[in-house]
Amino acid sequence: LIGRLLWIAAGAGCTLLAAIWFDRFDPSREWKKRAAMPSAPQLETEAPTPQPILLHSALSRLSPDSRRFRFLPLVRAELHLALKGVGRWWYIVALILILGGLLTPLAISRLWLIGAWIWPILIWSAMGTREARHGAAPFLFSTAHPLRRQLLACWFAGVIVALLTGLGPAARIVVARDLAGLGAWAVGALFIPTLALALGVWNGSSKLFEVIYTLLWYVGPASRFPPFDYMNSSGAAPQSGTPLVFLLATVLLAAAALSGRKRQLTASSA
Repeated sequence: LIGRLLWIAAGAGCTLLAAIWFDRFDPSREWKKRAAMPSAPQLETEAPTPQPILLHSALSRLSPDSRRFRFLPLVRAELHLALKGVGRWWYIVALILILGGLLTPLAISRLWLIGAWIWPILIWSAMGTREARHGAAPFLFSTAHPLRRQLLACWFAGVIVALLTGLGPAARIVVARDLAGLGAWAVGALFIPTLALALGVWNGSSKLFEVIYTLLWYVGPASRFPPFDYMNSSGAAPQSGTPLVFLLATVLLAAAALSGRKRQLTASSA
């Protein structure tokens, strides 16, 4: 009992230590930071002379190459937006998780997958919320085919992050010829970004996915509770049909994401 109380005290101490720098929900600290910053000197400048706008009566036609849609560059752009602002240490930790899952035995490699698929949570949580957070929704929704182009490209970018971060354990599963485990891994790689996209589109905030996914990750893979173990971290034969349940949930979440984006398009055009 004393040993467990010591661990509780250690956890409480870590929480209190983290609270010193935690100001995410305290706007007063941000106001104090801005007040402490020296203000830039005001420079008196003359108003610029308005220039005449030249109107061209003839418009040039677009070439066939400029009108052709290419999906892969759009996915690459979405992936660039998802990883924008990610520091060097994030890539170092992700590489360690990939190599750890690749170079360890299969039973230990599954444990590395648990860490690999919680590390990009902040990248996934931004899916479906980035346009609302940056005020780019009117521009995004006015593009051609925003459902089957931009939304699909955003989903593909999230799936690519899941595939890359879980690459090491997937290679070990393939070497072991564990087809059931590989199927559970593939379902997990599809389920996580789909959940993030659906919650982001409907809620408009990244916090809901962060809370729900953290709880699901802890109850399922981290605790190895079979009904919620969407990545089959225990390595046991999925006799309960858990991968099929999460595959069905992935399809329903994808439909919910499409429905939510259609609702946003209808509201923006009204």
